Amino acid sequence: NEYKSYLSSRAMTKYGYKSLKDDAKPRANCLICCVIFSSFCSIFFIIFVLLAFPYIFQLLVNNQVALVNDTIDYKQWLNPTPKIYKVVTVYNITNRDEVYNGKAPNITAMGPYYFREYREKINVETWGDELHYNERKYYVFDEYATMDANANANANVTLNPANDTFTTINLAWVGVVYNQTLANCTAARKLEIEFLADKLLKDDKLFISKTVNEVIFGYKDRLLEALAIVMPGLSDVVRCVY
Repeated sequence: NEYKSYLSSRAMTKYGYKSLKDDAKPRANCLICCVIFSSFCSIFFIIFVLLAFPYIFQLLVNNQVALVNDTIDYKQWLNPTPKIYKVVTVYNITNRDEVYNGKAPNITAMGPYYFREYREKINVETWGDELHYNERKYYVFDEYATMDANANANANVTLNPANDTFTTINLAWVGVVYNQTLANCTAARKLEIEFLADKLLKDDKLFISKTVNEVIFGYKDRLLEALAIVMPGLSDVVRCVY
């Protein structure tokens, strides 16, 4: 029996069979090594995020947004391709004569009109690490975008801001009256303004009829042109800016 027990223990040792106690020690050592390694990686990652990452991120950003000639970013900066629109809706007063008689104005909406905005960099010069330039901004009426926006409301109406006329408040006259009130004009100056207004505007001072393009992009006003003679520096152009 002792001989058989000896042979059995030799055979188990030969073919790699071990007891549970002998196998538990390597597993415990492996677990300790994994915990130590994970802790080290976590500490390294935290240090990297706190110290190194901001500098690396800033370096990547500077390399990506730098305006270098003949690059895609530089060309986009010179002539941006994303579409930007100025959307305009005007309101037409359809009963101006009745308003003079004390009735409430009847207002109808016209539009919206879509104007594509373009921004072009011109006179670009490089001074060391700086770019000096001027920007030219202009608008082009987008007929297709306007048609799509008005397909349901005005299916049978073709909108054209160059030809579409509407009646609105005479901004020049209202502005002159408002400014002369604030400036405490003398009686003589008020008489001059009244005289010019009566000659140029006659009985219709409060309202004016203009095209959509004129009101948005500006028109020369006869009253302001006349007032510029006695009020140097006064602009004779009226437009709605927003």
